[in-house]
Amino acid sequence: MRKGKSHFKVRWMFGLLSFWALCFNYAVKVILPATLEAMVVPEGENFDRAVEDFDDTSQNRTISMSMPASQKVYYSEPELYEWDLKAQNVLKEAFFYGYIWTGIIGGRLAERLSVRHTVGTAVLISSLAALIFPYLTQYGQTVTFVVRFIQGMCNGMIYPGLNCIFPRYIPINERSIWGSIIYSGSSLGTLIMLNLSGVLCESPQVGGWKSAYYLLGGTGLLWYISWLICITEKPHKNPFMSEKEYNEISAGTALDRTKKKHSIPWLKIATSPPFYAIGLSAFVYNWAYLTMLTQLPKYLHRVLDFSIEQADEVASLPYVAQSLFGYTAGFILDRMRRGGEYSITFLRKTFNTIGFIGAALCLFSLCFAGTNKWTAVTLLSLTLGFCGVSTVGFKITNVDMSPSFAGTLLGIANTIGNLPGILAPMLVSELVSERHSIPEWNRVFIISGCVFIAGSLIFITFASAEVQPWDPIIKEINEGKPEKIADVTTIANEMRFEEIQLNENDDKNNNNNNNNSEKR
Repeated sequence: MRKGKSHFKVRWMFGLLSFWALCFNYAVKVILPATLEAMVVPEGENFDRAVEDFDDTSQNRTISMSMPASQKVYYSEPELYEWDLKAQNVLKEAFFYGYIWTGIIGGRLAERLSVRHTVGTAVLISSLAALIFPYLTQYGQTVTFVVRFIQGMCNGMIYPGLNCIFPRYIPINERSIWGSIIYSGSSLGTLIMLNLSGVLCESPQVGGWKSAYYLLGGTGLLWYISWLICITEKPHKNPFMSEKEYNEISAGTALDRTKKKHSIPWLKIATSPPFYAIGLSAFVYNWAYLTMLTQLPKYLHRVLDFSIEQADEVASLPYVAQSLFGYTAGFILDRMRRGGEYSITFLRKTFNTIGFIGAALCLFSLCFAGTNKWTAVTLLSLTLGFCGVSTVGFKITNVDMSPSFAGTLLGIANTIGNLPGILAPMLVSELVSERHSIPEWNRVFIISGCVFIAGSLIFITFASAEVQPWDPIIKEINEGKPEKIADVTTIANEMRFEEIQLNENDDKNNNNNNNNSEKR
């Protein structure tokens, strides 16, 4: 840790790298649904592959598309696979089969061993899998499924790992705005990948759909190097952090200052209504979000008649709305929290309700949009926009209610929340036929809207953003105090005072040791 002041804040660097990690996480999630239309033989079309030729000098296979001889362009074209709709949905589910198993594991590894290496290694392996994915798909559906399953297992550790280190670097009064910025990585990662994959899939001269995977893997490796250089396990060990900034965020780091390895109170968590409210809210949010993530390009292409490239570009608009709505909601909530007029539980519930009910109304309205392209796109954008508002509600509540076990709680909630990644494609397969008619898709929208309303009622009834009595912080702070404390802000202030005292004592001891060494 450096002495003196600095205009550069390490927590900004942490926030941006966390944002980048979630961009990567969701880019990996969406890349297969975004490129699948370009990977498979078009359904119901007379697919006439052109005559194969070989270049005399390079001996590389090239494809001559049907056009006048004087206008023919030769280029290498990626393989296309004869996977039917059922097989495609199974491959979409593969990522989530892996994803749901490692959330809890990732949270515990981050809490007990190392956040830095848990998150870093997960991104590293997932990046390498992306680089070799185009080569392995030629070995069939089973191998493709396994690669996506492995990526899901790795990416399942990213969210809980970041959630574990989040309270160490981010002060309490900045959590909503930074939470909205970091979590917007999910929407912007989706946006970027949808746009890039659409362009790359239509550009066989640069490798077609395969180049999207190479680009994704390369950016993941670049993130891994940056993460190892810039982020340390604890803020006070970061060589880039100034003493002034450390004092600013010590309230956040104080929540994690103890070196004790606390055992998880599994029974108390399992019987905690506020925790169930978070888990079910994650399920509700992801029901709509992952339905769009995995099915939106197909809906835009088959129902609204956008081309593949247009569908990927238009599908990015809802994620822009989600980010903008999330940033605005986070800024407003932090301002209201600093005002001190409202409890943090009231604020989390209010913003979560606005998000869920607003999204439900938009989904119901979609049933009346028909084939009106831009009405449908506007309503889809507003749906994810309201989802962005809810991220400052339920998504950050687990950090408020248990800073000591934030990684584990998010791991469990993420496991529950990503079940729709498996269930949504199954539902769409059952409700939507090969015709992709509007009434069939309307049933999907109605079910998603009803799920949002149910989730809103559950969160209003059972959620709480106060530190739970089973968190070790409550016991540590309340020992020897006649008045018991339960508010997270008060606890942070108490522990910040104790942390400063501990640091002063450490400095005195170090000075005494140095003086003794000089005398010798």
